[in-house]
Amino acid sequence: MNSRKHQVLRLGDVFVVTVASGGTEISLARTVVPLFEQDHSNVLVDLQELGTLDSRRIGELIMYKEMANRGGGDLKLLKPKGPLRDMLEAVKLDVIFDIFDEFGAALAAFEETPSGSFDFSSGRHAAWTRSVETTSWDTTSDLGA
Repeated sequence: MNSRKHQVLRLGDVFVVTVASGGTEISLARTVVPLFEQDHSNVLVDLQELGTLDSRRIGELIMYKEMANRGGGDLKLLKPKGPLRDMLEAVKLDVIFDIFDEFGAALAAFEETPSGSFDFSSGRHAAWTRSVETTSWDTTSDLGA
């Protein structure tokens, strides 16, 4: 089993979680849930090191997306490759998640208003707005900041 931990980087009001290779064996809960508990609701999950996700991990991502939406934010996916991307599209998770290949485009999408939020009760995207404050990119803050 891979002992690497998921890495978290804060960029303004977005937390970038890079899922470690072997991440299908490591629960994202210990990384992502504390962000929501501290009212950090914009999360970008970088999947570029993963080859696949099992159904349990997909269920976790959907749950975290709903948690982010309830907190007024969003959870987006970055750089799923090959079979993982194919699987996300085949089971229509690209309808629930905004999926990006480029880091800059993913970050910029958090600042768009209105932003796409998935309405879990109706099963479709709903427009919602949030105020966006101008903030500097903070790459040194810890999660408790």
